[in-house]
Amino acid sequence: MRQRSERTGSGEPALLLQPFATTPEFMGQLHVALRRRGHRTYKGPRVPNVFPVSVIGKTLVARLEAVADQTGERVHLIGHSLGGLWARYLAHRRPALARSVTTLGSPFWQDRAWIRLLPVISGWLDAAGGRQAVPEGIPFVAIVGRNDRIVAPQHARLDGYPYVELGVAHIAMPFHPAIHRTVDRLLRTHSASKH
Repeated sequence: MRQRSERTGSGEPALLLQPFATTPEFMGQLHVALRRRGHRTYKGPRVPNVFPVSVIGKTLVARLEAVADQTGERVHLIGHSLGGLWARYLAHRRPALARSVTTLGSPFWQDRAWIRLLPVISGWLDAAGGRQAVPEGIPFVAIVGRNDRIVAPQHARLDGYPYVELGVAHIAMPFHPAIHRTVDRLLRTHSASKH
């Protein structure tokens, strides 16, 4: 069943994955901005993201498979914060379905005491591939926020992987025009690449 925030455009499909303690609607402005630029966007699943990896993982994989089945194409994965860990997790679990991965202020390791206190985050850090951002052959870019006070820029990227640093705060990422333009450019670049 097609969700309200999904619209067919001429671009390849993109699955947008929301951050911790939010719903898929949190990514609404990014959906709208990308659709206006011709991309097809799909909501992440509505899950209680305090559940462990083993529970949420099945729902995430099912959602990616549904989008890939519906469109007949590999899917760009875009995730904000915890959603970026989910995107990387999906790329490792279903690499044949992942067209690219773009993370927005997503941690690669625990850089804040409050993150260390949340076992769910620790579990996702491990499940998302640790120090390997994505499987080889899948384009990956991290977008980091120079003004991010939740996931510091140096913890939202990995050596050896490309990143874009913008003057955006953590919570503002899905709403900021600079993020919208950057994600649009990355999707077009990844779509044009041969892999």
